[in-house]
Amino acid sequence: MKKVLLVLMLAGSLCSCGTTFFSFDDSAKHKTVLAKKTQDQNLPEPDETQAQIVFLRPSDKVGSAKYPYSVIYNVSSAQDEAIAVAEPNSKTYAFFEPGRHLLLSTDGVSSHILEAFLLAGERYYVVVRPMYQQGYQLRPVSHASYGEFTQTNPKFSSWLNKTSLVEPASGLVPWQKKYRRALERQKQRATEVWQAHTANTRAQLTLLEEYAEK
Repeated sequence: MKKVLLVLMLAGSLCSCGTTFFSFDDSAKHKTVLAKKTQDQNLPEPDETQAQIVFLRPSDKVGSAKYPYSVIYNVSSAQDEAIAVAEPNSKTYAFFEPGRHLLLSTDGVSSHILEAFLLAGERYYVVVRPMYQQGYQLRPVSHASYGEFTQTNPKFSSWLNKTSLVEPASGLVPWQKKYRRALERQKQRATEVWQAHTANTRAQLTLLEEYAEK
């Protein structure tokens, strides 16, 4: 019986090492550096040359029992860039060149892709949605007359007002280099899932130019 338990423990350990690229200890170590609450809680305005995405995490629900936060990357080019850390009850932002971008949200175990088409000088909103045991999905906020992820949703204003603004992920560079190989694996898996989505599902996970704040 002891031998069986030992084999199961080793198998679980190997499985974890193969899928996880940061631990809860990393989260605790970098929490104050990577997701520091800003003194000024007002969102900066995008200038006329760039687009801005505001990432909202308006709840304390988690998408994983071990990882309470996700890291968001811009994976549009060969140089993947960590742009935001989404923690419970927080909001943050990132600036982009206008045009098409692919964003990846990952908690180190599960990853999700969002496709975005952005206009210069505009602000957009994306909800970081916890999915039980499936990580954190990125849902664009539209102008539809009904639905959960819309700027017409009565809850939308409370998402903005009740979340704390944290600094963009400028401190992630050394951390990002450490886990680059694991990120490549996560990106490959998320891309395969994205390509297998139906047209309707892709539409739900695509941020369009016309979703800009009015």
